[in-house]
Amino acid sequence: MYGLDTFAHSIAQSIRLSVRPEGTTIAINGAWGSGKSSAINLCVNHLQNEVDAGSIVIVRFNCWWFRGEEALALAFFRELRAALQPTLSAKAAEILPKLGANLLKAGSVVSPALNLFGLGGAGSMAAGTMNWLSGMIDEGDSVETLHQALADALRQSDKRLLVVIDDIDRLSPDEALLIFRLVKSVGRLPNILYLLAYDREIAEQVVTEHYPSEGPHYLEKIVQAAFDLPAPARTDLNKACLKQVERICGAPPQEQHTHILNLFHEVIAPEIQTPRDVLRFANALTITWPAIGSEVDLGDYLAIEALRLFQPEIFRAVRGNRSIVCNIPSERARREELSSQYDDALLAKVDAMEKPRMKRVLMRLFPPLEAVWSNVWHSSSSGRWAAQRRVCSSAHFDTYFRFSLSDDAAPRSDIASLIAEPSNTSLIHDMFRQAVNTIRGNGTTRAAVLLDELNVNASRFSDEAVLPFLTNLFQIADEVDVPQDRERGFEITGNNLRFHWLLRALTIERFSIEERSDLIRTACETASLAWLVDLTTSAHGQHQEREDRDPVREEDRLMTLADAQSLREFTLGKIRDAAGSGALLEANRLSYILYRWRDFAGDAEHEVREWASEQLSDDQSVAKFAHSFMSTSWGQGFGFNGLGDLVATPSDQVPTSGLDDVLDEQRFRERLEELEASTAISAEEQEIVSRYLAAWRAQDRGSDD
Repeated sequence: MYGLDTFAHSIAQSIRLSVRPEGTTIAINGAWGSGKSSAINLCVNHLQNEVDAGSIVIVRFNCWWFRGEEALALAFFRELRAALQPTLSAKAAEILPKLGANLLKAGSVVSPALNLFGLGGAGSMAAGTMNWLSGMIDEGDSVETLHQALADALRQSDKRLLVVIDDIDRLSPDEALLIFRLVKSVGRLPNILYLLAYDREIAEQVVTEHYPSEGPHYLEKIVQAAFDLPAPARTDLNKACLKQVERICGAPPQEQHTHILNLFHEVIAPEIQTPRDVLRFANALTITWPAIGSEVDLGDYLAIEALRLFQPEIFRAVRGNRSIVCNIPSERARREELSSQYDDALLAKVDAMEKPRMKRVLMRLFPPLEAVWSNVWHSSSSGRWAAQRRVCSSAHFDTYFRFSLSDDAAPRSDIASLIAEPSNTSLIHDMFRQAVNTIRGNGTTRAAVLLDELNVNASRFSDEAVLPFLTNLFQIADEVDVPQDRERGFEITGNNLRFHWLLRALTIERFSIEERSDLIRTACETASLAWLVDLTTSAHGQHQEREDRDPVREEDRLMTLADAQSLREFTLGKIRDAAGSGALLEANRLSYILYRWRDFAGDAEHEVREWASEQLSDDQSVAKFAHSFMSTSWGQGFGFNGLGDLVATPSDQVPTSGLDDVLDEQRFRERLEELEASTAISAEEQEIVSRYLAAWRAQDRGSDD
C-alpha cells in the first residue's frame, strides 16, 4: 500500500545472501508510526522459503512485553537459548546461560529466576540479588572463554539465526540502552544476525545522554548497516486514507465529491503524515461514525474528526464558540475589529506559521467566517447549510461535538420518511404527535424542530408530493400548534408561524399563483379549524390594502382573490358548523376564531356575540373563555436606573378593548366573579378564573392610575 515491499525485499535478500555472518546487525530507522513493523513483517515474509527449508531460524524478541532491565535481560537470553537449543549439543546449549550469567553479573542488571533460562530451580523476579548466579559461574569461566566456546559450537551449525527486535524506541531510555548493550555483548557470534527497528533520533538521544563522549558513534559500533525507511508517497497516504473512509462511511453521493475532497485536501491530508496516522484516523471513524453518521454532512464530519485528533486546540476553540462560527456578522464596517477578536477566540494557540492554513480550514467548514477574514458574505445560504446538515448550521453544530443528535435537529431518517411518503396519513400524524410529546431541554417540543427541518428541506419534495403532504399536515395543525412552542420573551415564532413558512417554501417558488391557489384550496377541505381560520385570514389579507405596509406582490400571494374569497366563505361555514355542534368550545385558539368569525360574517357579525352569550350560562364554558382570552406576556426589565434583567419573566394578560365585540363583557365578568368562590368547577378551572380576574383587576388599577 505504501511502497515498502521493494525496500523489505532488498533487506531480506541481503539476509538471505549473508554467508557465515558473525553478529551482523541491520537496523531499520523510522519515526513512530512510519511503518517499521510493516517493513519487518514484509521482510520476514520474503524469508519464508528459507524458514520452511530450515536454513534460517527467526526469533522475534518482543521487548515491549517485558518491563524493567532485569526482566528484559533474562527474557533475551532465554529466547536465544530456546532458539539455539535444537541446533546445539546439550553441553553447548548450557554455555549461553553461563555466558549470560557472567555478562549480567558484570553489569549488575538482573534479579533471580533460574527457570527463565529453562534450567529448573526456584526463583522469583520480585526479589533482586545476584546470589543465585554463583552456582552457574566457575572461577575459570571468563566471558571470553564462554564466548569462544559458544562461537565454536555455533560455527558447526548449518542454520542461521535471525533475531528480530522491533519497537526499541517504545522502551524507556534505560531499557532501550540495555537492548543495545545485550546485542553488543553477545554480538560477534557465528551464524547470528540481528534485525533491529527504532527511531534513530530517539536512539541517538538516549545513547548520547548515557555516553556523551561517544554519542551516535556508539550505535555505529553495534549496527553494521542502517537503512532509513522510505517515506510513503503523499498520493499513497491520501489513497489509503480515502479507502478507509469509504470502507467505514460508505461511498458518498457524486454531488458531494467536490465538497468532501476540498475539505480532505485542506483539512485532513496535511495532518496525515504516516501510515499510523491513517490507522489512527480510521480507528476514530470506526467508533464515532455509527453514532452520528446518518445525521451529519460527511465532508464536515471527516474534517471535524481530523481536528479533534490532530489539532485538539482548534477543535476545543471551535466547540466553545458556536455563536461566532455559525452566525454571519451583521456589521461589515467592523470587519477589521472582528477579525482580531476572532483570531483571539479561535487561533490563539496556533503557531504563527500555521495560522493562514487554519484560517482556510475554518472558513471551509464555517463559511460565515469568510465575512470576517475574507469579506465574502453568504447571507442567503443558511437554509441550504441547514438542509445539508453542515456543521456551520447552528441547529446541527452540537451533533458534531457531542456524538449524538443535536437537540436542535430532527433525525434525518424522519425527514426522509416524510418526503418519501407524503400520502401516508398515519405516518405523518404519528410522527408529529410523537414530536409534540417530546420535550426538549429548553422546554419546547420536538415538533418545532421537525417543522424547521422540513422548511429547509422543502425543495426535496416532488411537485406531486406537495398536495397530499399539505393535506395530511393541515389535518393535524391544531394539535401541533402547542403553547410550549409559541413566542416567549422577545421571540415571535410559534408552530403556527412555522406552518406558514413551510407552506410558502413548498409552493411559492414552484407553482404559479393559479396552481398553488387551487392546491391550497383543496388541502384546506379537511384542515383543522384554527389553522384553517389563520390561513384564510392570511390568504385573504394579502389582497387587502393597508396603510402600515406595501401591497403584497401577486407572485408572493398564496391564492388568487377569487379563491381567497371562496376559502373565506368555506371557513365561515366551518366555524358555524363547529359552533352548532359544540366543537368550537374545544377548538384551539378559541378567542382568535371568535374575532375572525366576526370579521368573516360581515353584516351577520352579531351572531358571534349571540352564540358566545349563550355559552355564559355554562360554568365550564366560562372557564374555557377565560383560558382562551388570557395570554402570557414575557418581559424583561431594561434597568434604566440600574442593571437590567438577563431573563424574561411571564405575566398574565387579558384584553383591554374589543372583548365586548364578541362577548357580553359585563356578563362575562359577573360570571367570573361568581365562579371565583364557587365549588362547581374543578380546581384547575378555578385557578384559571382567579388568574383572569387578578389580571383584569390589575389592569383596572392601572387605568385608574
